[in-house]
Amino acid sequence: MDNRVISTRDLPPSLLPAARLVGFTPPIISTLDSRVCYSLYTPSEHYNPSPPTSWLNDSLPQTANVIPTAGQSSRRVGKPPPIQQHPDTNQASDHAEDCASPLLPVIVAVHGTTRQTTPLLSAFSALADEQGCAVVAPLFPAGVDGVNDWDSYKSLRAGSDMDGEGADSADDTTRKGRLQADAALLDILDSDIPGRWPGLSTERIILQGFSGGASFAQRFALLYPDRVHAVSIAAPGSLTRLGGDKAWPAGVAGAKHIFGKSVDKQQISRIKEWQLLVGSNDAALEGSLEGLAKISEGWQSDPGRDWVEEAKKQMRPRKELLEEFRRELGAIGVDAEVDVVPGGTHSFKDIAPATIVFLRKALVAIKSNARD
Repeated sequence: MDNRVISTRDLPPSLLPAARLVGFTPPIISTLDSRVCYSLYTPSEHYNPSPPTSWLNDSLPQTANVIPTAGQSSRRVGKPPPIQQHPDTNQASDHAEDCASPLLPVIVAVHGTTRQTTPLLSAFSALADEQGCAVVAPLFPAGVDGVNDWDSYKSLRAGSDMDGEGADSADDTTRKGRLQADAALLDILDSDIPGRWPGLSTERIILQGFSGGASFAQRFALLYPDRVHAVSIAAPGSLTRLGGDKAWPAGVAGAKHIFGKSVDKQQISRIKEWQLLVGSNDAALEGSLEGLAKISEGWQSDPGRDWVEEAKKQMRPRKELLEEFRRELGAIGVDAEVDVVPGGTHSFKDIAPATIVFLRKALVAIKSNARD
């Protein structure tokens, strides 16, 4: 089998839908970590399959990081491999120089604990058609950090303790083969997607997350604010505090030990568009599998106790978490509000319309800034 990456440059535009290179794609394995995959929705009407290479040089990150994974040699993350033109034709490149279509902005939509990515792509596909953008939905597996691990992707690196007791160093995470969800997403944006979809702009993204995906989205934006245009955080079960001395992921202390970089509040303040969203009736129980098992130890001897209420005592209301983060953003000069969806429960379907309104506003702002 030919291992050459076939990109949208290599096929006539009329064949891209049949090749599943526009519209909805199948899940595709990350080349950095084969446990992670991602799917896209790219609107064929707006997508330029073969943009001028000068646009690519402007759109890709100018710095590269070496992020080793267990069982693999170090690879350079940043610019993708040189674009391979089809040997039999230069038709695509000739077309590209005459085409005025810009690179499409990208929304990255991050799933919750149940790992449902199809509803995210489906919900945002009409917006992608309307505004001319692509939607990327990564899928981070459960069970990476042990048989009962449902949640490690939410803290960006497996080996983090969700109770705030700290985490492995970057070297420890690599040596143990643990999930580096942030590194996997960066590599998807900096290598995998540009290598196959050169018409997408992945240097800075619009980041959206619901439930567990909201926890991921907030932490990714705190660590990599230079990669983010705007952030939508909907119904998180946990968030990282910007103030205080709590260890990652409860706070920002120790981030440099874990990620090789500290949280930069000045850089975070440059992200001006934040959506903090929750349903008015969102009282769903949140807790890790191991945490819930610990809370309910001995339940067989007391089956009549209200174990749901016992578990809820250990969690903070989502609106309270968002209000606390809103105040912390205000302290660094970012105006944000907590938007409450009337009657909304802990359901992506309930908060999706308000999310789409925010994403549309962010996309319009990106296009306006590009014209300026």
